[in-house]
Amino acid sequence: MKLRQNMIAYTAALAGTLGLASVSHAGTEIQLRADEPSAVVRYSELDLSSDSSVHALYNRIQDAAWRVCVREVLPDSAPNIIDNRNCRQTLVDSAVDQIDQPALTALDTGRGTVDLTSSG
Repeated sequence: MKLRQNMIAYTAALAGTLGLASVSHAGTEIQLRADEPSAVVRYSELDLSSDSSVHALYNRIQDAAWRVCVREVLPDSAPNIIDNRNCRQTLVDSAVDQIDQPALTALDTGRGTVDLTSSG
């Protein structure tokens, strides 16, 4: 797996009052932002050829997205629950896309796991 060394920024507009959410990726660190709040997910110690490490990273990304988005939209009403979920999903999807690791992408898209031992 080749990690991108340069800073990559991805910005996605969210519906409702959220404004912008973005993810920045450099090496083995990813930063999730929704307007002002942000969280950094570090994963340099993880071996992303291991299924358990891929799951650990995905959980970290989801936790960070929750921390960022709950500061933007408190899920205290039906419309806010939807906006909060959209915020989290946008940040998680963006982070996964930028890390560009097949098993992580498969986990995020619900396609299950990828055989990490295959050569193709």
